[in-house]
Amino acid sequence: MASIEKFNDHCWQDVIPEADLRLYSGWRRETFVGPRPALLAIDLYELVYRGGPRPPVEINEQYPNTCGTFAHRAIAPTKQLFAAARRAGIPVFYCTQETRPNNRPRGAGFALLTGCTIALYTVVDKIAVSHYLIPPIVFDWCCLTARLFMLWPIALRESPASLGQSWRVDRRPIVLVAILSPLAYILVLTAMVFTPVSYVAPAREVSILFAALLGMHFLKEKDPVRRLLAAGAIVLGIVGLALG
Repeated sequence: MASIEKFNDHCWQDVIPEADLRLYSGWRRETFVGPRPALLAIDLYELVYRGGPRPPVEINEQYPNTCGTFAHRAIAPTKQLFAAARRAGIPVFYCTQETRPNNRPRGAGFALLTGCTIALYTVVDKIAVSHYLIPPIVFDWCCLTARLFMLWPIALRESPASLGQSWRVDRRPIVLVAILSPLAYILVLTAMVFTPVSYVAPAREVSILFAALLGMHFLKEKDPVRRLLAAGAIVLGIVGLALG
């Protein structure tokens, strides 16, 4: 616990006039870390990294919200901070916009649209591999190639330097995801060849159960009972479909 005299002893103290500090004297109090600490990430969004690790003054006109060099220098220590918080079981909160009700995004509508989109492409995939008999691995590779041609120019235009930075920092996870993610969906497509889509689509979501277990083990996420109950409900739904 820090004394009251240390209340205004912050890194910005030397740039705030003494008169302004006196305005806040009524809020002076002892500072301490309470029994339920949390890590608050304010304005930690993608736009601050655009333009690559260059001085913000050079790229501000093209990328108005970028922090350039400063943001990229902070990537490694930020990742260390988040990893330490998760190891300690400290919750992480992100705040990037107003939280007043009239400024909140209508998330339910986007969630519903996402669900409809997933259902639509699942049916299309089923038709492709079972009706037109396109081999699952060929169909998945064609889809990946199409996405690559659509997204690669956007990545190059938005932040070309970030591609190299991401590869240097996260090379192993990138390679791992590039192998396992397509492999997982190829297995799903293979199941669609001879299994009704009403079984395969819900069965895919059993991955949430494994994600919950991995999150608790590797990320030390809290509230395991609620997470396992929710994941178990999904498994029971799949069993109900199979028995029905």
